[in-house]
Amino acid sequence: MNRSGNEIGPFRAIEESIVAHLTPAENRGDIYAWYSLLGPAGTAVGLMAAGWLVHHVEKRGWPAEDAYRLVFVLYSALGLVKLAMVLCMSSRSEAEAERGEEAAREAAREGAAHRTESGEEEPLLGDDGDGNGSSGNSNKSREGTFWKRILSAVDRESMVLVGTLCFLFGLDSFASGMAPL
Repeated sequence: MNRSGNEIGPFRAIEESIVAHLTPAENRGDIYAWYSLLGPAGTAVGLMAAGWLVHHVEKRGWPAEDAYRLVFVLYSALGLVKLAMVLCMSSRSEAEAERGEEAAREAAREGAAHRTESGEEEPLLGDDGDGNGSSGNSNKSREGTFWKRILSAVDRESMVLVGTLCFLFGLDSFASGMAPL
């Protein structure tokens, strides 16, 4: 759904996450290989087709400006076709709502158990007696819980894989930035 054939853009991450969501883990490598091949190949074919079209209509007597306008109109029409295709995408490409609802129910159950155990007598924010509801201890515990909360759902094997991919994508971006279009 990217508006260009280049490998950069705001939609690349969305496209890759959709591919990962819709593809079984054992086939992901092959699918990403095809995805990485077809994007630049589509760009090359599109550039070639646009050049041939401009050349063909100029040979028929069209002024160059009108030939380029025709290519722009066709490009815009293809953009509308792509928009229609995106709007017709399966709901399978969306994040699973069940997980969010299940996590919310689990959090509610844990909260209810905590309220039952504590009798709802503990303050929501720690109280150190100064009346502002803050506690020196709670700030220290919050520092560690942010990253722990974010990374707790990710297993070590995935973290190594994601780290390796981040390094490779960064290296690829660095190299791409050194080559002019």
